[in-house]
Amino acid sequence: MDNSIAIIVSNKKISETCEMVVKNLGYDYPVYHSSTSDALKLAEELVENGTKIILSMGYTANYIKRIKKVLVLELQYTGLEFIEAIKKGFVYSDKIAVIGSQSLTYLMLKAINSLEKPVKVFNIKEDEPIEEQAQKILEMGYEVIISGSPSVDIANENEKIGITPDIEEKMVKETLNSARYILKLLNETKKESHTLQTILNCTSEGIIGTNRNDNITFINPTAEKLLPISMKKAINKNIEEIFKENNIVNVLNSEFNEKDNCNKKNFVINKEPITVDGNVNGAVYTLKKVTEIQLIEQKIRKKILLKGHYAKKTFNDIIGDSVKIKKAKKTALKYSKYDSTVLITGETGTGKEIFAQSIHNASRRNKGPFVAVNCAALPANLLESELFGYVSGAFTGARQNGKIGMFEMAHNGTIFLDEISEIPIDMQARLLRVLQEHEIVKIGDDKVIPVDVRVIAATNKNLLNLVGNGKFRDDLYYRLCVLELNVPPLRERKEDISELSKSIINKNNIKLKMKIKGLSKKLEKAFISFEWKGNVRQLENLIEKLMVLSDSEYLDIMLLEETVPYLLDDVQKSNSNSLEYTEKKKIDEVLVQTNGNKKEAAKILGISKSTLWRKLNK
Repeated sequence: MDNSIAIIVSNKKISETCEMVVKNLGYDYPVYHSSTSDALKLAEELVENGTKIILSMGYTANYIKRIKKVLVLELQYTGLEFIEAIKKGFVYSDKIAVIGSQSLTYLMLKAINSLEKPVKVFNIKEDEPIEEQAQKILEMGYEVIISGSPSVDIANENEKIGITPDIEEKMVKETLNSARYILKLLNETKKESHTLQTILNCTSEGIIGTNRNDNITFINPTAEKLLPISMKKAINKNIEEIFKENNIVNVLNSEFNEKDNCNKKNFVINKEPITVDGNVNGAVYTLKKVTEIQLIEQKIRKKILLKGHYAKKTFNDIIGDSVKIKKAKKTALKYSKYDSTVLITGETGTGKEIFAQSIHNASRRNKGPFVAVNCAALPANLLESELFGYVSGAFTGARQNGKIGMFEMAHNGTIFLDEISEIPIDMQARLLRVLQEHEIVKIGDDKVIPVDVRVIAATNKNLLNLVGNGKFRDDLYYRLCVLELNVPPLRERKEDISELSKSIINKNNIKLKMKIKGLSKKLEKAFISFEWKGNVRQLENLIEKLMVLSDSEYLDIMLLEETVPYLLDDVQKSNSNSLEYTEKKKIDEVLVQTNGNKKEAAKILGISKSTLWRKLNK
């Protein structure tokens, strides 16, 4: 047996996982299942027999670190294990306590926050036996303990529920391979200082070394990037002086083994003493990234950006100074400051997606993805897989590596569900669950994936009418309609048509490589008279068509008569309706004035009584 590397853990299940990984990799390293109290003695015996590196975790790892002749590497959780353990605990009771070392506290809190459920986290106190701490926690009324041994054993002895989060095989494998790499470096060189510096420079953790006077003697490239600070500026300077403008000063001046966030960045600072013959000769500060999950998310975000899942429009792209469009923009800007779900209503072509993109770009999520989904463009059998994704082998024709869903793509950003009214009624329940629980399950999988996504939905239909007809779930409607925004149709803001037309022409001049200067006065007047049933989209399409067909610098009404005569018919009809309305209004006013006396009213209007009767009948 090769005892140059050894694994010591206090949990039986985790030790079995480690044994399986070691066996599968073809290694011959010993794996020990030992109580925390016995771990130190066992580690000392291993070191005496030539062990160079010990893999452990949590409180047991901190315990073994008291031996300065051996390198201790911690087996890491990803955070997802705590989520699964907590969910399992809620099956039994809602009175759950999580017990762990300080190095795990941040991960525990992240897991609990993602679930948004009441769970209490207790840090293990090094100056008190774990068994006594666990017993006190149970006496406080907690019925489920999530921890390692012996806390779980104490819970079981008291007829309570004890759950130990399992560790992923991948994390054991990576830590074991890191240990082998470090061991290889130690064996290849006789110069310990050179070996150590190589390790420190290659590690993903930021490392800073100081002497007994707290002056910096070493800073690796990772620490330079994380802080940021240069080696040249830092060396031989007092660490308090270097970091006086950072929030970590209090940590650096406190007791050893303190941990804290640095300027709210995603890493934790550890401070460990350097002892020689029992005397403190300096300290090592490690800046550790919290989990691998954040790196994975960054890679996903880059892929999303490459696929075009980002918002291009801002509030500056919404053209118009009318009262209604200004009110809509003001309301949308207020909505952008919060993460509440938004329902945007409005007719086809009013620019609902531009408002959605503008809200995203003005929000705190503007660095994240903006994923737009047209719910009407996808068949019902594909919509589910597009929204939630699927795993390998979920159905015939599925991709070998599975597929990431739109909600997962939009993590830390915004998903825009256009034409939300077209989602099938049976899928609305799944969508409601995502909005309520902030988690998804891929097709063909049973693993729950937490997602942090803001939802903006849009529709050109009356959802309340659909609710009344049983075509849309009322609970989903009220979950979507937290913040409602109505985008006015173009006919209600005709004072914006002139400015909109100029903007559209300018864009098309670049696109079509033309030099159209604008609309003729007659054409502009006709545009203002038109009802624009297709709204801004219809205006854009019509102007582009006229520009392509135009032979002059200005778009003229004659061109409109030749290409789309129905437009002028509608204008005339609109004008005719307007005249009839004005005439009817005048007759009504006179009849009120004469108390309904039609003869007197006809005299005032200057028409015959029979003409008045004919107009009233019409």
